[in-house]
Amino acid sequence: MTSELTPRESMIQIYSDFHKDAYGFRPRGINYDAMSLEDLEADFARFAEVCKENANAEAIAEAKAVEEFEASISAIISMGAGNKATALRWIAEAGVADSGWDMSYYLWKLGISEYSTVGKPIHDMLLPYWRKALQSNDFQYNIVQVA
Repeated sequence: MTSELTPRESMIQIYSDFHKDAYGFRPRGINYDAMSLEDLEADFARFAEVCKENANAEAIAEAKAVEEFEASISAIISMGAGNKATALRWIAEAGVADSGWDMSYYLWKLGISEYSTVGKPIHDMLLPYWRKALQSNDFQYNIVQVA
C-alpha cells in the first residue's frame, strides 16, 4: 500500500526544517491543522526570502573576512616577515597554538569557510604551512591528508 502525500502534507513535513534554515531555530506552537495550503505557501515564500537575504549577508561578511586576512598577510610582511611565505608560516604557527590541529575551526573563527569559493583558496594556501607548524610544534595528533 503506497501513500502519496498531498502538497500541503509535504510542506508540513519540511516546515520546521525550512523555518530553521531561515531563522536558526525550529518553530514552536505551530498549529499546522489550522494552516491552509496558501498559508504554508506564504510562509515558504517568506522563508525563501529570508534565506536569500542571509546568504547575501554571509557572502558579504566572508568577503570582508578574506580581505582582512589578506591585509593581515601584508601587515605581517611589513612587521618583519619579509615575504608572503614567512607571513603564512607565522600565521600558521600562531593558529596552531590557538586552534591546534583544526585549521577549519581557525578559519571559521576568522569568518572564512573552507568550502566557499572565496575561502577555499585561503584554506589551500595556508594548509601546507599549517601542516608544517603542527609537525614543528610536536603536536601528538595524526594529521589527516586533505586532498
